[in-house]
Parts: sequence; structure tokens; C-alpha cells
Amino acid sequence: MELEKLNLYRDTSWNDIKLRFCGHSECLPLHSYGPGTRPYYLMHFVLSGKGHLVVNKTEYLIEEKQIFLIEPDQMVFYQADKENPWTYSWVGFNGKLAPYFMHRLGFGYPSLTKGLSTEVFEEIKDLLEILISIKNDSTKNDLYTNGILLLLLSKVGTFIENSKELPERKSRQNSESHVQQAISIVEDFYGRGLTVQYIADKLNLNRSYLSEIFSKQMGVPLKKYILDFRITQSEEFLFTSDWSVDYISQICGFSSPSYFSKIFKEYHGISPTEYRKNRHKRERQIVLVK
Repeated sequence: MELEKLNLYRDTSWNDIKLRFCGHSECLPLHSYGPGTRPYYLMHFVLSGKGHLVVNKTEYLIEEKQIFLIEPDQMVFYQADKENPWTYSWVGFNGKLAPYFMHRLGFGYPSLTKGLSTEVFEEIKDLLEILISIKNDSTKNDLYTNGILLLLLSKVGTFIENSKELPERKSRQNSESHVQQAISIVEDFYGRGLTVQYIADKLNLNRSYLSEIFSKQMGVPLKKYILDFRITQSEEFLFTSDWSVDYISQICGFSSPSYFSKIFKEYHGISPTEYRKNRHKRERQIVLVK
């Protein structure tokens, strides 16, 4: 079981930088997210252990006292180490000035990981504990939490002297280019009646050849990758929106709400509605999740 804390924040009228939620996870070995995208910035702070992040064809090995950033609408996969799985805290935020400040802090693909000194990291841990524990029930606390977010990001700015980026790039072959193009098509068209044959036709490739090179590089068949991505996106919408299950099934490319519920239950053991309720119950609580 994975131990998780989560704190959701009230929607406010501040649009420059807006704190959406924060949390803390003690991950199981090989626990993973993705392939999928997020509609906001999600900054992770690795407190112990290690894992890896894959964005496009770049793989990052990430360890204790490092940060890794997920940018909005960026296709990612990240996974805890098998022997020494990471424990991390995170903050989710957006706003019209968020891209500007992330750029000023030196973030932006392929620069997505940074190392911090022990002293600064301990200061950041204290700020994260405040964000996770505070009640979001008043304007005073809304102001306080947004101020803590800005202070936390200012602490992140101290990484410049201690930057520790560990990208490991794979060789760039033609087959890898085709696979990356296929992933981009999945990201753009997953909400439609997307099939392996459709992707092969878009790339002017033989369907069997595309399936072969995709499975070889990604370790999963393209058909399953499409389904995994749709489920991952549906999880995000169930958690971050109040859209109906029927509407989420439609925009995620499922042929019917009943089929979506059937497949979702195969992945999670519970219905989409139950998943949404369970996720929201985690607010300001420690819960056990599968």
C-alpha cells in the first residue's frame, strides 16, 4: 500500500500564480504515473529514495534532495525505484505568470530537474509541511498559503549554485522518431476514435512495423499505450474537475460510459465515481491507496 497525504485548496480569484493542491507520497517499489499529462505545473521534492522521469526521449535519474517539474500538457512517465523507492512531496499550481517564473528559475524542457543544498532543502520541507497541514477555510489562510507558495519558489531559486541535472538521452534513430510521432498523435487525438491503424496511416507506416518498433522502445503495445493514456487522463479529470463521468468518458475517447466504467474498474478495482469520492476524501487526511 502507498501512504499519501493530500490537501486541496479553494479556488480563488488570484490569477498570477494560483496554488491548486499539495501532497506527500511514500511510494511503493515501481509505483508509477503515466504516460499522461497534467493541466498545471506539478513540482516534486524528493525527500528520500530515487526514481526516474521520462519526457519525450529524455530520461532523468532523480535522487534525494532533487526537484523535478512536470510542465502543463507535457507527456510524462515517472516511476519509483524498485530497490529504493522515492518519497516525495509536491505542489500543483498554475496562473498567467507561472510560465514566466518557471523560466526565470531555469525550468523548461529539457531542464526539468534541479538539486538543492541540504540547508535549503530542509527549509523547503518545513514549508511543505505547513502547506499540507493548513486548513483552507478562510481568506486569511488563502493569503497565507499563496504566500507560502511564493516563499517556497524563492527557495527553489537557490538551486543555481548547486544544479544537478542528470538527463540520460537515448540514441536518436529513425524508429525512435516514428515512436515519438506516434506518442504525439496519441496525445492530440486520444479523445477521438483513435486506433493503431489510424496512427500508422498518419505516419505512412505499415501497422505491424509500427506496432513492433513501439513495443520494442516503449515496452508496451501501442494499443495498450492508448488505453493507458486515456485512463490516466480520465483520472486527472475525475480529480480536478466536476465534469460528469459520462462527459469524461466521451472526451477521453471511450465508446460509451458503460465501457469506460468497465475498463476503469479493471484498472482500479472501483468505479470512476468511487475513485472520485476516494480521491476527494484524501483532503487533509492520510489515506491508504492501492
